[in-house]
Amino acid sequence: MPTADPLTSLVIGDLEATRLTCDLLRRRGHTTVHRAAPTERELSELLGDHVDHVVVIVHSDVQALRYVLV
Repeated sequence: MPTADPLTSLVIGDLEATRLTCDLLRRRGHTTVHRAAPTERELSELLGDHVDHVVVIVHSDVQALRYVLV
């Protein structure tokens, strides 16, 4: 079921749950950008574009916190 105005989602992580989340978002009409392990520079560049929301699905709490704080 696509949305009226496609949203852009940045999805971070390399787990199976990350892949499934990307698939679900795409099926719902979102534009999805997936990065397994982006650097801070990559994140800065990606977030400079139009991103509506960010999803972080990683195994390590420390790694998740690092991405969220960027």
